Amino acid sequence: MNVTIAGIIYFGWVDANHQKNIDISLFTQDRELVVIDDHPVQVTGPVEVGRPAGLVEGSEIELPIATRFEGISLDQGRYEWRMSINGELIASAVFDVIVATN
Repeated sequence: MNVTIAGIIYFGWVDANHQKNIDISLFTQDRELVVIDDHPVQVTGPVEVGRPAGLVEGSEIELPIATRFEGISLDQGRYEWRMSINGELIASAVFDVIVATN
């Protein structure tokens, strides 16, 4: 299966111009990181938003994000996508994989 995750992260005005580390990972219902062919189903890396000139102090700054995972093969069960910034969970989504029966 192929999965695309997209969304908008809102940063506070004071967080602009400071690098943050983002982590988007897939976990099992036992809170174990999903690993396929010795590769974790995960994207990590630095993000930083700038503060546009003239932006009113206290404004939020939007950072659109999108990432795609291809060829994920999952067993039946419950899974959770987790997104963290600097180790702090900011979003999650739980879903179930159900194997079809004839």
